[in-house]
Order: sequence, then C-alpha cells, then structure tokens
Amino acid sequence: PSLLRIQARYRGCLARRRCWKLRLEASAGRMSKSQVSALIRLQSILRGALCRQRLTQAGFVLPGERRSAQRQQAATKLQASVRGFLVRQRLRRAKRLAKLPDDDGLDEVDLEGLLGEINSLQYNDPIAE
Repeated sequence: PSLLRIQARYRGCLARRRCWKLRLEASAGRMSKSQVSALIRLQSILRGALCRQRLTQAGFVLPGERRSAQRQQAATKLQASVRGFLVRQRLRRAKRLAKLPDDDGLDEVDLEGLLGEINSLQYNDPIAE
C-alpha cells in the first residue's frame, strides 16, 4: 500500500472514533443524572472485578480471600467443637443409664424376633410400581 492509502485509512479510523465519541456524548446527554451515576457505578464494579481477577490469575492472594479462608477455618473448628461436645454429652448420658438398675418391672423385648417379623412383611411400594 502506498503512503496515501495508509494515511487515508488512518484518517478513516480517526473519523470513526470521533463519530463514535459524538454518538456516545449525545446518548449520554439524553440520560438523567441518576442514570449516569448508575452507569459510572456499574463501570467501577466491573473494572474492580476485572482487576481482582487479573491479580488472582497472577497468583496474588487478596485480603478478602484471606479473611474468607480464616472464617471457613474458624467455622470448621467451631463445628468440630460442638460435635465433640454433643458426643461426649451422649456418652455421659449412656454411661449414666448403663449404671442405673433395671428394675422398671417390664419384661425384655426380643428385638431380633420383632424385627424379623416386621422385615418379613410385604409392603406394596407405590413408587416402585
């Protein structure tokens, strides 16, 4: 391409860019102040998200992620503590019940015989049909 064609293409790019800016300004001029501020807020949220994404891809640990990981670890420890407490409570209760004398006056129930009778019953499962 000759120098004139290169210049013409460059001038065409500049003209298209100017036209795009003029259209953008005209459409922004028709917007209310609240719409413009909402658009600016949306742009800032998007730019922040893209920047955080690039930093994460580059290997940086963001402060929010660090706090989130610490909260997750704290929640896990708390859950383990509560579960341990509940298990120890049940164990104490079972030991206490095991030490109590069995003089309630009731006969022992043969659970295996009872469960065997229940398991031998045929049930019609409406979902399986």
